[in-house]
Amino acid sequence: MSAIQQGSSNFESIFEELFKMSCPKFISPIDLPTRRSDGGSLSQEPTKHQLKIFLREVRQQTLIPIIRSYLKLYSTMDVSKLASFLEIDKEKLV
Repeated sequence: MSAIQQGSSNFESIFEELFKMSCPKFISPIDLPTRRSDGGSLSQEPTKHQLKIFLREVRQQTLIPIIRSYLKLYSTMDVSKLASFLEIDKEKLV
């Protein structure tokens, strides 16, 4: 928890580890063969898919504390000015 709160550079790997330890067993809605043609296991595909979605959400949530700190400084702020502070595109921020 301390590494996550401090904004560790490898926070994604920490969240990945926590997700794998605590997630339920995901199942596929279709019957998959047990092995892929390259030798990998298809039984882990639903879990990998859910992990990908989870990590995308985690990346989006990491900007919230930064945005909140800027908004505490200013009572009103234009979106373009906030985007310039965050050094991201205005459309991406919206």
